[in-house]
Amino acid sequence: MDLTAPFSTHNKYTTVAGYVRFRHTLALLQQKDAACLDARSPAEHKKKLLEMAAFIGYSQSSYSKFLRRRDGWLRLEGRIPEKYFRFIGIKPAVLDFSLQLDQEAFEYALSLPAYPRNFIIRYMPAVYGPKELPEGTTEQEAIALIQAFQEEHKLRCCINIHQIKTIFVEPGRGCSTVIYPPRLKRTADGFYVASDDGTGTGVAR
Repeated sequence: MDLTAPFSTHNKYTTVAGYVRFRHTLALLQQKDAACLDARSPAEHKKKLLEMAAFIGYSQSSYSKFLRRRDGWLRLEGRIPEKYFRFIGIKPAVLDFSLQLDQEAFEYALSLPAYPRNFIIRYMPAVYGPKELPEGTTEQEAIALIQAFQEEHKLRCCINIHQIKTIFVEPGRGCSTVIYPPRLKRTADGFYVASDDGTGTGVAR
């Protein structure tokens, strides 16, 4: 385990060393995009970008919007047009294979023992705060410490293992776990959307 100390918007995450969500699919996407737009000059590069935008359905007047959205697509963010994958030459079978590799990496990361740095307390809807755990605390030890805390405070709590899973601990009601496998869902209107990664769980807004 590789544990990180900094907060992310009032939160702190435990991460698994070496695990990057969608590592293989992101590498494929960025490689294909770069190869597709490879050009000898800035003018030729822009011409190819304009061709991509037009193929996907953006007019020249919405070119700036296309560029902003493409930046997100390269990170698998937002609604990614199927036409974008087609334009840069990613075939469905190749995409499926890279997603399978990402799923295998996720399952391996999920199988590793976790040593949470903290747990998150829900004080009221949308208001959360972290409470430190002793270094080297296992998941089961963390759950036991949370349950002891809840005997007095009666507050909902959770443990976040970044982009892998969240363990919810309810006062007097036991635990439940939500996992975040790396999946791309194809919508009926021709877009791909990445599955939830859990980064918004237990974050104060």
